[in-house]
This record gives sequence, C-alpha cells and structure tokens, in this order.
Amino acid sequence: MEFARSNTVYEVEKKVASLKRRDRPRDRGFSGGPVWFPHKFKASPELHQAIECLQAVISKRKGVPVTEQETLLIACQVTLAKEIQADSDDARNGKERKLSSTYRQVS
Repeated sequence: MEFARSNTVYEVEKKVASLKRRDRPRDRGFSGGPVWFPHKFKASPELHQAIECLQAVISKRKGVPVTEQETLLIACQVTLAKEIQADSDDARNGKERKLSSTYRQVS
C-alpha cells in the first residue's frame, strides 16, 4: 500500500504487471526493481529493416533517439490497440469475439 501512495498510477500498474502469477504485492519482490524477461531472436533482413525504419521514424517524431526495445514496445502497443478495436467492432457487428471483453493492457 505504501508503494501505491508514493507512486503514480502508471508506476503502480507497471509494477503490478511485472509481478509473476500468484505473487502478491506484499511479497518482498514488490519493492524491488522491475522484472525483465529475456527475448532472443535472430532478425531476418526484412524484420531488421522494419525495426530500423520504425526506430528512425519514432525518433524523429519524438525528437529524441529511441532504443530498439522502445520501438518494439510502441509497435506492439499500437498493433494491439488496433486488434482490440477491431475485435470490439466485430462484436458490435454480431461476429464472435476473439478477445475477452474485459481485456486491458497496462500502458
């Protein structure tokens, strides 16, 4: 509770999202640093070019350099938001939902 009182909603949501399943906020890990998940992959030339191009575009729009991780995070967030919206539109048109109507992402 002390963490929530002394941090922004964004920081609290980010911390909660980083907890592993069945962890509780009162466990020792809650007051520590963020949890990192290793992702390793080899990029094809097309993927490499797409990441570099998007990284350059985002850097220019923001006015500051962004990392590959930030670039991939933004790309995933934008794509996921579009997919959630498309799923919602499909549901309004009588089609079957692919995602839970309560699906929400910590941003």
